[in-house]
Amino acid sequence: RLDDFALDREAFDDGLDALKAMLPAYNPANFTPLEQVRMFNNVFFNKMGFRPVATSDYYNPQNCIPYKVMLNKIGNPVSLALIYMILADETGLPVYGVNLPKNFILAYSDDQRRVTFYINPMSMGAVFEKSEIDRFLLEIKLKPEQQFYAPCDALTIVKRLLCRLELSYRTKNDARRSDIALKALNTLGEPLNKVIDWE
Repeated sequence: RLDDFALDREAFDDGLDALKAMLPAYNPANFTPLEQVRMFNNVFFNKMGFRPVATSDYYNPQNCIPYKVMLNKIGNPVSLALIYMILADETGLPVYGVNLPKNFILAYSDDQRRVTFYINPMSMGAVFEKSEIDRFLLEIKLKPEQQFYAPCDALTIVKRLLCRLELSYRTKNDARRSDIALKALNTLGEPLNKVIDWE
């Protein structure tokens, strides 16, 4: 058992409700997708104060735990994107996770099939197009795959969080917790492609 995964559900819900109360009340139909995301970015990063984790603290296990991220306002690529996605959904923004190696990004997609553009929470919500993913995959020497561009399911997000958590504990030489995280990951069925260095 990972003791630091213990969750006070009431406190979590209260914290989430407090964040929801800070969200703007507007009709998405009155704004373009890009305008909607810019408005949300302003609230998420400036008003709420969420930030990407600093390089010096990149492998802190606390940054892998959504509850801790919500409280501390600091997250890694997967956890920050998850909180962004949960809150964006409250405003009606059709934002979904994309399983991109070495990062984790979001897609603005009205029907989960056609992506309008991508969002990088680790760059303060910067918006970009598919060509940027193409260039990134070239840099890390990976062939393009559909999963690197398309919205993924919730189970994939949980697997990425556990991959990141296991690596964080391993980096800190905490073999016991690293092993627990790995066992938890293995209970979720087919693992992520082991050939790919996800984190």
